[in-house]
Amino acid sequence: MSHSTSEIRKPRPRMQESPSRGSLYNKVARFILPFQNYPSAIKGSTTYRKVAGILNLPFAGLGSILLGEIEVGLGLFAAYGLLGFLFVYVIQCLSTGFISISGFDAFVVLAIILFGFLSCWYGSFSKNTSDLLRLQKGKKLKGSYLVALFLTTKNNADNFFSRYREQFRISPSRVKSRMIYSWFIMGVGIMFYDHLLKGIFLLAAQILYLSYMIAVGASDLLGLFTLHQEGIASNETMVYGTVALAITVAFVLCYCSSMKTLVDSIELSNEGKRGPGVKGELSLVINEKFYVTGLIVPILGAIAFTVIPIFFMVLVAFTDYTKVDGAGTFPNPLADQYLNWVGFETFFRLFGSAQNLADMLKVFSWTMIWAILATFTCYFGGLFLAMLLNKKSIKGKVIYRSLLVISMALPQFVSLLVMRTLFVNNGPINQLLNDWGWIEWMQNNGWISEYDSFVNFWGTPSLAKTLIILINMWVGIPYYMLLMSGLLINIPKDYYEAATIEGANGRQTFTKITMPYIIYMTAPALITSFVSNINNFNVIWFLTGNADGKADDTDILITWLYKITMKSVPDYNFGAAIGIIMFIVSASVSLIVFHRSNSFKNEEEFR
Repeated sequence: MSHSTSEIRKPRPRMQESPSRGSLYNKVARFILPFQNYPSAIKGSTTYRKVAGILNLPFAGLGSILLGEIEVGLGLFAAYGLLGFLFVYVIQCLSTGFISISGFDAFVVLAIILFGFLSCWYGSFSKNTSDLLRLQKGKKLKGSYLVALFLTTKNNADNFFSRYREQFRISPSRVKSRMIYSWFIMGVGIMFYDHLLKGIFLLAAQILYLSYMIAVGASDLLGLFTLHQEGIASNETMVYGTVALAITVAFVLCYCSSMKTLVDSIELSNEGKRGPGVKGELSLVINEKFYVTGLIVPILGAIAFTVIPIFFMVLVAFTDYTKVDGAGTFPNPLADQYLNWVGFETFFRLFGSAQNLADMLKVFSWTMIWAILATFTCYFGGLFLAMLLNKKSIKGKVIYRSLLVISMALPQFVSLLVMRTLFVNNGPINQLLNDWGWIEWMQNNGWISEYDSFVNFWGTPSLAKTLIILINMWVGIPYYMLLMSGLLINIPKDYYEAATIEGANGRQTFTKITMPYIIYMTAPALITSFVSNINNFNVIWFLTGNADGKADDTDILITWLYKITMKSVPDYNFGAAIGIIMFIVSASVSLIVFHRSNSFKNEEEFR
C-alpha cells in the first residue's frame, strides 16, 4: 500500500469551534427565538388569539388565561404583578428615605427582584408565542386542569363528566344503578368489574374516614376555621385541624380515583374486557406498580413531617399567635387566650415598618450573596483540587486527600467554634499580629483606631463576611473534591484521546469535555447546595451568632428567623412570615433551575 507525500504530510485537522448545544451562540439564538417568531405567531392567528397575544405583552400570563391555560396563566400573572409591585415599592421607599440601607444591599435587592420580574415576563412571552404557533398548526394545548375535569369544551371532549354521561346514557339499568350508588358508597361499583381488592380498600377508607369525621374530624376542621375550641389551646387546634384537612384531601383523591376507575372499567366491559382480578391486582401491587407500594411510607412521612409543619407555619403567619401592643410583644398560645385570624397584618408589619423592611432587605441581600459565593467557591475549589490531584505526575495522592478530608471527619460545629475562637479580639490571630508588629502598623496607617490593640474581625462587617466565606471554603471544598474526583475518573478516556487527535488544546478540552460532563452530572447537587446555603444555619450562627434578637450585618434569613423566635419575647407569627419568604425563594429557585437543567431534560443521555 502506497501513499502520496501530500497525503502523508497532510496536517491533522484542528478541533473546530462550531456552535454546540451549550455554546454561547446557541444560547443567545434560543433566547431571541421567541422575539423572531412573535410577528408570524400574531399574523397567522385568529382575532381572538391576536388579542390574547397582544394583551400578554403588558400583562404576563393574561394570554395563557385567554387561551385556556388558566392555572399556568394565573400563576404567571400573580408572580409578575407581585414582583412588579415589590420593585416599585422598594424604589419608592428608598427614594423617600422610608428605609435606609447601604447602596450595595439596595442594588442587590433591586437586581434580584428585577431579574425575577423580567424572567417571569420572558417566560410568559415565550410560552404565549409557542402556544400561538402550536394552535396555528392545529395542535391542542394542555388547557386548564379544572376545566378539563368539570367542563366539556371543544378542545376537551373526553373529560370525566362527559365520559360518565355517555356511559350512563348507553348502559343498561343495572349498570346505571351501580354508577349512581357509587357516588355514595366508594369502591362497591368497581367490585363488579374484577377490582375486588381496590374496591375493598376504598370502601374501608370511606368507613374509616366517616368514623373519624364523626368522632373528632368535623370538630377539628371547624376548629381550624374558628380557632376556638373549648379547653383546647388554639395552636393545638391548628395542628388537629391541619391533620383533619390532610386526611380529607386524601379521601377526596381516593373518591376521585374510585369514580375514574368505575368509568374506565365500564368502558372496558363494553369492549368485552374485564378487570385484572385478585391475582392481577396482587401482581400489580407487587410487580408493575411496586413503585406505588414502595412510595407509600416515604410519602406519608413527607406529608406528616414536612407538608403539615409547613402548612402550620403558613397558618401561624396569618394569626395573632404573638400579639403586638404598645408595651411590646407577648406570646399567646394559651387555652384561655384563643387566637384569631388577622389576615395579612403580619406582612404589613414586615413590609410597612421602616425598620423591619430595612432589616428584611439587608438580610435578604446578604443571604443571596452568601448562597451564591458559598456554593460556587466550594464547587470550583473542589473541582480545581480534584483536577490537580487527578494528574498522573502527583505523588502521594492518598495522603493529600486524607489531609483534606480531616475537616469533614471533625464535627462541623467544633471546627467552626475553633475558627471563631482563633479570630476573637484577644485570640491567637490577634496575638500573632501584635507580636509581629502588624497591629502597630495598622494603627499608624489608620486601618484601626490608635486605641485598639486588636483587629475586630467579627465586629467589622466586611471582615466578618470575608472570613465566613473563606472558612466555609475550608469546610466545604473537601466534599466537592471527593465528588469531583469520582466524576473525573469516570469520564471516558476516549473523549480526551479523540480531542487530542483533533488538535484540541487544554482549554478546549476543559470547556468542551470536562466542564460540560461535570456540570451535567452535578447540576442537582449544585442546586441542592445553593438551597442548603440559603438555609445554612451552622456556619453563620457558630461564627457570628448572638441572641440579641436584632438583624446583624452577617445574619441570613434563617439566623434572623431563629433570633426572632428564640429571643426572650418571641414573635412567632413574624418569624412565620419570614419562613414563608424563605420557602418561596428556596422552592422557586430549586424547582425552576432544576427543571431547566440538562440533567432533568436529558436524563437518559449519560446512561
